[in-house]
Amino acid sequence: MITQASLAASRRTVRSAHAGLALALALAAALTAVRWHQDWNGSEGTYALTARSLLNGGDLYGHTVVAQPPALFVLGAGVLALGDSLDLLRVVMVVLQVVALALLALAVRRMTGSWWATAATAPIGVVLPWSVHEQGIFQPEALALPCLAGALVLAPGRRGAGWAGVLLALAVGAKLPMALPALAGVWAAADRRAAAGGFVATGAVLAIASLAAFGSGVADDAVVAQLDVGRHGLRYLAEMGVQGAWNLAPLVLGVAAAAVAWRRGWRPPDRAQWRVAVALAAGTALTLASTTKVGTSLTVMPPVEAMLLPVAVAGAVAWTDDISVFRGAALRRRLVAVAAVAFLLAQSLSLVAQPRRGGAIFLRPLSAPAWNVRLTGPEVDAHVSALSNCPPSQPSGDGTVVTFRAGRRMPGDQPDVFLPEHAHRLAGVAREVAADRRRCP
Repeated sequence: MITQASLAASRRTVRSAHAGLALALALAAALTAVRWHQDWNGSEGTYALTARSLLNGGDLYGHTVVAQPPALFVLGAGVLALGDSLDLLRVVMVVLQVVALALLALAVRRMTGSWWATAATAPIGVVLPWSVHEQGIFQPEALALPCLAGALVLAPGRRGAGWAGVLLALAVGAKLPMALPALAGVWAAADRRAAAGGFVATGAVLAIASLAAFGSGVADDAVVAQLDVGRHGLRYLAEMGVQGAWNLAPLVLGVAAAAVAWRRGWRPPDRAQWRVAVALAAGTALTLASTTKVGTSLTVMPPVEAMLLPVAVAGAVAWTDDISVFRGAALRRRLVAVAAVAFLLAQSLSLVAQPRRGGAIFLRPLSAPAWNVRLTGPEVDAHVSALSNCPPSQPSGDGTVVTFRAGRRMPGDQPDVFLPEHAHRLAGVAREVAADRRRCP
């Protein structure tokens, strides 16, 4: 029976969700303004140049080497058709992020029924350390995240399981390692058969459409050549592992609290939602294995952080609840939770405050300056101005973000010069790039 008290509590949770979403939008807009024109990720320019090439009729996966599946570039070409601007691409990526966080907040509401946890989820999602580092970047992870978040809220219901499978296939279409969380999501869905059907059918359509539009080069570039680039050394992997653990520590603390609470008898109100959330969090965390490949780094972290967030917030609710399974004074436990959130915020704020270093607290202990901004906004504008004064026929000698903003081309007319340099099967393309020497400035 629905009581007046339960209705009032439900309305308060809905209002808190709206307030949290409004705060998340404000934080995302403020962060976008602070990072305006900054260059944090060289791959962003590569992907933007590839999307422009597609829009202009370029031979993707043929003459033009492309390291990712087509979905990101199809979206990018559509956005660029509205306005040839990297800033517009970034705004779209921020909107996709906020949509995903709104869906994560819905999952938290189902799992906890807590108004404050529902309100806090989206704003915290904006200021997660690697989400701040990659905020607004045009990259596959930003496209995969709302697909994963949509599957998160659809998979627990039998009616939504098929559509969850569709979204999980779209996530894989954005980036192939997303097959790991996709398979976990299909397994955890309320109706596995429907989820698997939606996943397989959509995957088949994407594969057929990609092959029909671009030919077998899709597999040659995005799969075979990617596997040909080599692996990072053990020392580099260890350093990345320590850095990743440092950044994820606040979320892992919440996840650990949830695990301990579960073992001691705590159960979330919506068990089906909980099961899907845990499965997708674990599956997305497994995508960190892709960092063993040369050319892949911790910039893949934003979806990992985001999908861990609902489980971590649910753990925080169990940890701070007065009628909790945890022993000890409630005030002491709440202070620990506040300290974890403060540590998370300190990482992100230090990154914004010290972009040249990479953030004194964002970085792992004993780390030299790393993961720092490539070019500040004024530096990007200065580089664009210098490149714009070069003869139009000459290839760019600058980075891909600057090259895109200046409307110029990369050597050999290849947006991606990294993959040819590292994949042995593309040695002929690498020679063409090297031969295009008269670069400017």
